[in-house]
Amino acid sequence: MKKIMIFVFAIVFCFSLMAQNAKTATIAAVATYKLNAKQELRMEKIQENKTLNLSQIEKYKTTNPGLYLRKRQAISEGTNASVLRLLNKEQVVIFREKKAKIRLARANKSEELRNAKISDIEKELTLLELEDQF
Repeated sequence: MKKIMIFVFAIVFCFSLMAQNAKTATIAAVATYKLNAKQELRMEKIQENKTLNLSQIEKYKTTNPGLYLRKRQAISEGTNASVLRLLNKEQVVIFREKKAKIRLARANKSEELRNAKISDIEKELTLLELEDQF
């Protein structure tokens, strides 16, 4: 019985952390794109899905980095497509400007990593993590 209670507590804790991450990302998106209430609800759902998907592939980070990288890229592309569908014309302009800044930062970081003695997968993971900072 004690193990079941600990397991339930752990699951509730994980879901509360995921919800908190999604809420933080949603608040940032509302500030960036000036979302209305309807868009905010949809953005929160998109961020919850992203957080859930990322948590599901976390196990591959150490066991199968190549698979983790492909899944991480797919999640990123899917999230970007969902966000893009959500935005109006004025917000799309802001989205595209943000993506341009990310591309520039990726290019600079890529140049920096080119001389580093790390694998291509590690380089790409570093660049994907850079996107999360924007």
